[in-house]
Amino acid sequence: MSRRPDAPTALALLAEPDVIARHTLAEFLRNCGLHVVEAATSEAAIAVFNESGFDIDILLCDAKLGGELGGFGLARWVREHRPAVDIELTGSLAATAGAAHEICEEVSKGEVSKPDHSKSDQPKPDQWRPEPSKLRPGEDPQSVVDRILQLRAARDRNR
Repeated sequence: MSRRPDAPTALALLAEPDVIARHTLAEFLRNCGLHVVEAATSEAAIAVFNESGFDIDILLCDAKLGGELGGFGLARWVREHRPAVDIELTGSLAATAGAAHEICEEVSKGEVSKPDHSKSDQPKPDQWRPEPSKLRPGEDPQSVVDRILQLRAARDRNR
């Protein structure tokens, strides 16, 4: 898709069960210029589609997502109910980081934008943002994975 110069920023839904991975990946995507809404389960993701009023453009989803539908079921639901949404279904932390990196590359090239169907009165996502980290757009996916592993190790040491 082409990006118009006046096109609003695209909105991504990140469906990831691990809170550390979810917040770190969301921060990375935000640093690329995307708005990001986060969900920890398939039910939470469907609620975002049905109840938030947001027009989601991209779904980045872990195949091992919790909930009744799981990641594969959520992807099927989105294909059926929101066919205009681009879906990235991944099976590992490295694959998710790689997909996030590819999305950022597309954003930097102007290949991702909000479609014309967006509503001007649509609410803006106002997500909690973790403290800034060293992650920046254009970094390789392994740096995202490394940051997540560092945060998980710090969490485990403090338990």
